[in-house]
Amino acid sequence: MLGSHLLILVLVYVAVPLLVLAALYWVIRLAVRDGILAARTRSSEQHP
Repeated sequence: MLGSHLLILVLVYVAVPLLVLAALYWVIRLAVRDGILAARTRSSEQHP
């Protein structure tokens, strides 16, 4: 019984940081993509 609880605790401790890192990576990737698109639109507005 104790082994299964320990396994669940280990899975939680491993899965939570991985989920946080995945969410941060996704947000940063979206921000970078939006920043590149905004830079492109700004540069195209400056140079019609």
